[in-house]
Amino acid sequence: MRAGSLPFAALLLAPALIGCNGPVLFAELELPSVEVTLPQQTFLGTTLTTQSTTFAFDVGANVPVVNEPNVELDLQLTRMTLVLDTANPSNPASFDNVESVTIVAVAPAGSGLVDLDLVRYTKPVGASGITRIEASGATDADLTPYLQAGRMDVQASYTGTGLPTADWTADVTAVFWMKVKLDYGAYL
Repeated sequence: MRAGSLPFAALLLAPALIGCNGPVLFAELELPSVEVTLPQQTFLGTTLTTQSTTFAFDVGANVPVVNEPNVELDLQLTRMTLVLDTANPSNPASFDNVESVTIVAVAPAGSGLVDLDLVRYTKPVGASGITRIEASGATDADLTPYLQAGRMDVQASYTGTGLPTADWTADVTAVFWMKVKLDYGAYL
């Protein structure tokens, strides 16, 4: 190769790079299992037959690049588990009066999205002496639009007759699959 031929080759290559449909210099990372556990989430006691509480999964705190500019993200829920356990002294002696529990991803205001079902538990017919409820769910829906500043708000609702009147707690764990694509070219 002659000394002067490299700049000419670069000039020929430049239009091809400009016409690309994606970033020229990027890093792509697939994370098959990002687990976020929210221990001891408080559920408010009630005299009503339905109650709900909202809390957030901070995905960005576990994978900080989520909050960076020039990042494309695919996020799916592999599993979400809610565990209600009477072994916790602040919880009632049984969950016999809890008929159903649902957890939904809350659609961000103004997004045009609808709340997305994540977990649904229905008490088995005739069940009694329930000291532990473990409900799980998963979805292959893209949860990325539900993130705001790396956080996804979820709402847990429970219904029943004679629900606990004192506050009680539950552990909620979510396991996410995600693919992150960072456009390094945007930083050049």
